This record gives sequence, C-alpha cells and structure tokens, in this order.
Amino acid sequence: KQYILFVAMRVNTPTKGFKYLKEALQIWQNENPEAAKNTELLLVGNILDPTEINALPLPSTALGHITDPAKMRLIYSAADVFITPSLEENLPNTIMEAMACGTPCVGFQVGGIPEMIDHQINGYVAEYLSANDLAKGIQWTLSHAPGEAARNKVLASYQEDIIAAKHIELIQKYFPNASEA
Repeated sequence: KQYILFVAMRVNTPTKGFKYLKEALQIWQNENPEAAKNTELLLVGNILDPTEINALPLPSTALGHITDPAKMRLIYSAADVFITPSLEENLPNTIMEAMACGTPCVGFQVGGIPEMIDHQINGYVAEYLSANDLAKGIQWTLSHAPGEAARNKVLASYQEDIIAAKHIELIQKYFPNASEA
C-alpha cells in the first residue's frame, strides 16, 4: 500500500490548500486508477468539516491532532509522499520534518517551499494554484521515490550545527564587534 500524507493544524483551512489537495487527488486517481486502488491518504490535524473528508477520492484515515513526536516520526516515515498544497508559507517545519524522516515532499511554488524542495531531486515543486501540476508532482514523487535525497537535503541544510554557524556568520557580518562585548 502507498500512503500520501497531509498535515495541518486545521486540515481544511482554506489557506492550507485543502481544495487543491482534493482536486489533485481526483486528477491523480483518474490518471492512475490501478495505483489509486492501493493508495490511502493519511490526514493529521483537526478536521473542521468531516463531510469534506468523506468526499475525498481516495480512502482516507484521519489520525487527529498528534502531539507525540515519536508517533509523528512514525507517521512521516510510513508515508511515501508528503503533500503541502499551502497557499502561503514561510519555511514549513512539516516539510523539514517529513524530509528528515526520508519522506519526499510535494508543494506549491510559494514562500520558502522552493528553497526546501529541490524540484525533481528530493520532491516536486508544483506551479502555484495548479491542481494538475500538484497531481503530476504526486505521480513523479511516487514513481521516483526520492526519499534518500530528501533526507540528505535536511542533513546538509538544516542540522543544528549548520543553522548555528549561519547565525554566527550573520551576527559577525552585521555586528563585527559583538564578540568583544
């Protein structure tokens, strides 16, 4: 079985792109009927309108709001692809968390998402507001399984020591006498 994962504090909040997720899944299912038979959508977060979940084109399991980091790691690791169709984002922790667990990601070309996902290397960056391209991203990611590349991106870019060194570099650049204080 293949698992597609969607995570949001409030799953069907309009800014999280639930409408585009639903549309993309329908397109993907229509184009990949055999694969869709063995694919399930996992939803993590609070659901505002349960009737929308029942109308999804794939079998779906609502896991609710998860606060246990160990349980969340297991969910990310079980997924074959993490999809974030958010309409606005900065640098989403969910992408970093999924990639750290070896789960490739698909998201719109908005905010910091294109900085995190290297298009067709460790995931897929879809054209903004295009459910068709989001569906292509799901297919590309499932067929290429770039999980190792996703994990490597996190190790190379977002480890604590790397982030700390970048902060020190910025402080030294803009406050050269800061270490004397």
